[in-house]
Amino acid sequence: RQDVPEEKTEAAPVEWFALYDVLPKERRAEFDAALLAMNKGAQDVGADEPDEEGDPDELPRFYKAARAEGSDVGRISDGHPAYAEEHGVDAARFAVVDGDYKAEGVLIVQLEPERDSFRCKGEVAGEVLRWIFVNLMTWDEAKEFAGRQ
Repeated sequence: RQDVPEEKTEAAPVEWFALYDVLPKERRAEFDAALLAMNKGAQDVGADEPDEEGDPDELPRFYKAARAEGSDVGRISDGHPAYAEEHGVDAARFAVVDGDYKAEGVLIVQLEPERDSFRCKGEVAGEVLRWIFVNLMTWDEAKEFAGRQ
């Protein structure tokens, strides 16, 4: 991929996507669980005995925890390019864990080529941005897929 810096592997985006925490500080444990679930993705789907805990050190790390000031997605979107440059994450796409995460899933946001977002629930939520990254899906295909979850 030409749009990926040399220090990032083309095969697996390591800590390439920001996962913003907009939950109140007292709900930090919920965000930590969401970060683990997003990084775990669909690896246990179909397993006879899924690893309920998972060793965080052995999981792929597609997402990097990011703390947002406030919960307004528009403000997060406006500040994300600067955050991405400073922290070495994708400037075009990120995800948000907010108060609607448990009921509606993670909010996945795209800034380029045009601003758009959708929610995705379940194990596949952690996989969607990776699938777009490796060209398994387009943004529109991922959005349609997430709508069926």
